[in-house]
Amino acid sequence: MTMVTKIARDDDVFLTESPTYGTPIHNFDTFRSTHTLLCNHDVVHRIAIIASEIPHHPATADFIKANVQHFDFAVHGWTHAEYQKWRRPAWVQNSLSRAVAAIEDTFGVSPKVFVPPWNKLSPIVRQVCANLGLAIDESPFIGDIGNQRVDHVHFHSWNKKQVGMLREWLLRK
Repeated sequence: MTMVTKIARDDDVFLTESPTYGTPIHNFDTFRSTHTLLCNHDVVHRIAIIASEIPHHPATADFIKANVQHFDFAVHGWTHAEYQKWRRPAWVQNSLSRAVAAIEDTFGVSPKVFVPPWNKLSPIVRQVCANLGLAIDESPFIGDIGNQRVDHVHFHSWNKKQVGMLREWLLRK
């Protein structure tokens, strides 16, 4: 029997405010409690990091550093940009390379996955990710899966409703 590893992708890690509404969203306590929940269920906690925001949240960075072995690192961008709209590959490559370098410098790990903001891609973004050796995570949003049995979902740890859905997902066999 093959064991399937469940992965819960936590988007917008380190993002200070909502890119849609401009309201504050980062909350270290909810991030930490969500991580604990995932560890207790032996689920991989993939964190999709907005790299330019790392210096603004030292408590979160310190917590991740202290628990680095429990995380799977992904690039969500240097900023929460709409990379799929960018027409110059060099711009995308520069931004994503900068994000990779910041994650490596801060946490001592090389991310191997790109998580596109808003889950939107373009051929340019796909090619840049291939050039950088980044796989692309297109896992479904937790609010869209209903009762489906899926092994990979994405959510936002700062969103209480989504964390509630995550708890339900974790209890499914």
